[in-house]
Amino acid sequence: MRSKQTPERAQVAKALAASATGRKPWRLPLWGESLGGFRYGAEQIIELRLSENIGPTRVWRNHRVALIIKPTERREIEAIFALRHDPDVLLHQYRPRRNETPESFARKLEAPPNPLGMSFRCTSILVDDVLVGHVMQHFGPAPDPRLNACECGWNLAKSHWGQGIMTEALTLLFAQLFEEDPKLLIFASCFTSNQRSRRVIEKLGFRRDQMHWFVWLTHFVRSRGRRIEQFRLDRRGYRLAQAHLAAVESLERESASD
Repeated sequence: MRSKQTPERAQVAKALAASATGRKPWRLPLWGESLGGFRYGAEQIIELRLSENIGPTRVWRNHRVALIIKPTERREIEAIFALRHDPDVLLHQYRPRRNETPESFARKLEAPPNPLGMSFRCTSILVDDVLVGHVMQHFGPAPDPRLNACECGWNLAKSHWGQGIMTEALTLLFAQLFEEDPKLLIFASCFTSNQRSRRVIEKLGFRRDQMHWFVWLTHFVRSRGRRIEQFRLDRRGYRLAQAHLAAVESLERESASD
């Protein structure tokens, strides 16, 4: 049954429509302010349609959905912040810092690499032309000086959990990243309680990694004592995982046809 349209939901819809058409966007409330407590489905928060010019994209289609990944545009940042504040999403990630705003996110996205070679990207995930998630990527030097590193973190609207969307989106993204830099190491972390993210990580070929003690301490303090694990993925591990998945899918098709 469709939820009743409240003034708060109408405000969100109006804001997202404004951001899509280039008008002044809705101001995201500071953490602790109330906007109906964000107690509505993520599919009602994220209603941002594609523009005609969306830049470089990767597309995956199956019988259910058309999935697109693309570089995040400034007009999508408000929707991404709304998703990051959704209570169901916050159960499995850090709360955005108080100094994190859509404006600071846009500046970070548009900034060139710093003197240490560290840079930031964000990739939007769209299903049937609707933004449903994103992947943040922090690039910098790897522990091995011969390699480069990319630390990834992602969110997906609850309305699209359990459909393989994030696995397919990351498969497309990682193929692109390894194509750009075959020596790249991709790192990902998740709370031990986040079994959904853990399954995605393992399916893509990540291996458990030893977290540096200072990084572990930073995570421990910010998460207020929650246990977190770190994983790493290289190009060879990614290719082996993709070959394994392809073999499994082939066997499933053969079994279904018998």
